[in-house]
Amino acid sequence: MKTNHLFPPICKRIGWMVFIPFAIIYVLTLGDVINDYLISFPTLCLSIDKYSTHGSGLTWESQGMLMEISLAMVMIALLLICFSREKEEDEMITALRFRSFAWAVKFNAVLLIVGTWIIFGGLYLYFIIFCLFSIFVLYIGRFEYELYQLKKMSHEE
Repeated sequence: MKTNHLFPPICKRIGWMVFIPFAIIYVLTLGDVINDYLISFPTLCLSIDKYSTHGSGLTWESQGMLMEISLAMVMIALLLICFSREKEEDEMITALRFRSFAWAVKFNAVLLIVGTWIIFGGLYLYFIIFCLFSIFVLYIGRFEYELYQLKKMSHEE
């Protein structure tokens, strides 16, 4: 089966090497343990007058970018992990991928609905950011578990 839409297997390892440090950096900047302005530079900023120092609209402002860089790197790492080909990619692995992805989307939708009903205010923004990544994390967890179960069954036979 052709799997041109998947990255080479080495990308999964690279993804994990990028994910772990940048996820830690992101959590530390989110908790104000590390200052977001540790890395700052002028960037194009779409802002509302209430939050901007230069008025509302599209402006160039110097912003702390550590959180944004770590968030982008976490997303890139999760994409590499999710869409890396296994060494032995066959139809069964493809079916596992599809089932795991469908399960992750359904679970994430339920999580999003329930969270929307019970989480309000500024905490909701953090919840939405969590939901952005949770679909990938759920997929990885489910796929790896299913793959483990498949390999365990094949060794028992």
